[in-house]
Amino acid sequence: MRFSIPFNGDLSLTERAFSSGQVSEVYFAVGPMDGKVWNFFGGDHEVSSDAAVAQARQLVDLCHRNGARANLLVNAATLYFAERDRTFALVRAIAPDAVTISDPMAIVPFKEAFPDLDVQASLIMNLDSVEKLRQALQRGVGTVTLPGRFSRDVRALARINALKAEFPRFRIKLIANMDCAYDCFFLPHHYMLGVFEGMQDGKPDEARAEGVYACESCFNPPQSPEHFIRVPFIRPEDVPYYDELGCVDALKLIYRCFTS
Repeated sequence: MRFSIPFNGDLSLTERAFSSGQVSEVYFAVGPMDGKVWNFFGGDHEVSSDAAVAQARQLVDLCHRNGARANLLVNAATLYFAERDRTFALVRAIAPDAVTISDPMAIVPFKEAFPDLDVQASLIMNLDSVEKLRQALQRGVGTVTLPGRFSRDVRALARINALKAEFPRFRIKLIANMDCAYDCFFLPHHYMLGVFEGMQDGKPDEARAEGVYACESCFNPPQSPEHFIRVPFIRPEDVPYYDELGCVDALKLIYRCFTS
C-alpha cells in the first residue's frame, strides 16, 4: 500500500518518510502570491509568499527525485472569494503534479487551464455516492478522497472501484487516521469556517470558543465511548487487507500542522 502524506514545512522529515519506500504523494499548501506573510503549510512559522513558493519548488523536486507526486491543496470549501488568475499563477509557479480542490465549480476551469494536471477531489467535496462520483469524473476529476463512511464498507468500495472501467484514470484514496465522527453533522460547517478565517478577524476563533465544535463533546469518550468505535479510522494492522481488496490506490495521512 502506498501513502499520501502531508508536508509540514520540514523537508528533512519528508526525506525520511521517503526512505520507507511507501510514499506515493506529498500534499501541501501555500498562501497567495501577494508578497504578504502567510502561515506556511499549516505550521506555526510564517514566511513571505516568495519564500513559500521557493520551498514548494524544493518539495516538488524532492518528490520527483523519489518517484512521488507533489499535490498542491487549493481546497477551500468555496473558491468564490479567490482570484482565479492569482491562483492559476501560483500553480504555474510551483508546477505540482496534482491539485486538490473542494469546490465543484472549479473542476472545469482547472482542467481547461491545466489539462495534464491530476485534479483531485477533496474529502470536503463529499462525493458520497456512485452518481456524484460519476458526475465529478465526467467533469475531469482524476483522484478522489472518499468520505469516511466508505472506509469500512467493502461492498461500496467495490461498486466505486468499478467506475475505473469507465474512467481509467480514476484513483481512490481513503483517510487512514480519520478522527471525525461517522457522518459528522458539523463537518461542512467546520470547513466553511476556514473559508471565512481570513475575512473576519477573530470570528472563527471566537466561534470555536463558543463551542461550535460541539462534536468534540458529543461524540468523544468518555461521554459516548461507542461513537469512538464508529470513527472510520483504519488500523495499521488492517492495511494489508486493503491491499488485498484491490479497491484502494492510496491511504492518506492527515494533520499537516503536526511537527513530526
